[in-house]
Amino acid sequence: MYRILDYFAVYPGEKEIMQSSISNSFDVFPNPCSASANLIYTNHDIGFLTVDIFDIAGTKIKSVFIGAKKTGSCEEEIDMSDIPSGVYFFVLKTTDGIQTKKIIKM
Repeated sequence: MYRILDYFAVYPGEKEIMQSSISNSFDVFPNPCSASANLIYTNHDIGFLTVDIFDIAGTKIKSVFIGAKKTGSCEEEIDMSDIPSGVYFFVLKTTDGIQTKKIIKM
């Protein structure tokens, strides 16, 4: 299980990783969302991307493997219809780091 903090992701037995070191930028909209959320990001390096969705307690709710992406601006639609209303964290993992965004599901 992960613990999600503002701008930090803490893995069990690991040190904190500053998310500001990642070269990718991303946003999630609309926020709040309902059936789906759009993930828009700029990928500066070719590599694999994964999005994990965690609830407020730090439990992983869903994992979405986006796959290998080329550099540049990208957008992905994430299905949220199977997730109950609440506060969640989108954790974008790439080959060079991790970033977290908070989203509200209505």
